Amino acid sequence: MKLQFLTQILDAKAHDLHKTLKVKFNDEIGRDVGGISREWFQIISKALQNPIFCLFKFSSDNNTFQIDPSSYKNPNHLRYFKFAGRIFGMVIFFYVKNIKALFHSAFVDGMLNLNLLKRILSRPI
Repeated sequence: MKLQFLTQILDAKAHDLHKTLKVKFNDEIGRDVGGISREWFQIISKALQNPIFCLFKFSSDNNTFQIDPSSYKNPNHLRYFKFAGRIFGMVIFFYVKNIKALFHSAFVDGMLNLNLLKRILSRPI
């Protein structure tokens, strides 16, 4: 991932991540009224699951994702995990914050497995 948005998300202050997301693709003309943001979340979530990055892999149920144990092979894995955490946080925040943002959660491609979600939420596994 060598895209401008990666640095923007990583460098953003927490309160900025709570603001309305405005996405603009370089090759598209138009105003983002939801469709472009949905597409962006979907593209990002698919990229995070790409085996090239060694971040996530399918769990044994083949329906959810878990952290790839070989993620250490990617020299930028901690940076990418921080980015992924911010993306998941944005999805959860928008989902909880208002009903309009329900579409964000619907367009994140794939789900994390239950054990990983419990770990993130500091719940017993």
